Amino acid sequence: MTITCGSAAAAPPACADPPARNQSSAPAKAAPKLRFAEDRWDAKRWPHFSAREIVCPCCGEIFIWPEALDALERLRLAMNAPLRINSGHRCALHNARVGGAPLSLHKRLAFDIALAGHDPAGLATAARDCGFRGFGFGQTFLHLDTRARPARWFYGERSKAKWISLGLS
Repeated sequence: MTITCGSAAAAPPACADPPARNQSSAPAKAAPKLRFAEDRWDAKRWPHFSAREIVCPCCGEIFIWPEALDALERLRLAMNAPLRINSGHRCALHNARVGGAPLSLHKRLAFDIALAGHDPAGLATAARDCGFRGFGFGQTFLHLDTRARPARWFYGERSKAKWISLGLS
């Protein structure tokens, strides 16, 4: 079992092939087995989320970063609506497979939150107020993390135009 609390794992685990997407002929793969003791997840502290929402989708590895999870819980309460996490923790191999940055905070704990059902500008403003300092502005998602120093970036020119039109430049 692997659980990482507030520090990087000593060695990245082996990572299974990611599940096939949109391939009706492929048999459905079971969800990855969580690679940590489930009793370490604090359901009282983060009641609106489950560990399964933030684990690496290919191997079940998880990184528990209380500061990030506390900010996520505050954001959920501030929005008064569910947050769909497109991506949480990624093991090093999965991060490489999806084209993540080599120093991506997803290798610790970052969140890509789906914009569907939310006012994007309101979500970004609330995220800042809830303690997030890293912002990646995508077309359909908002990347959030609790890095030490504030940072913001766009995922291409279309994303930049979208977010600037919302008053977030």
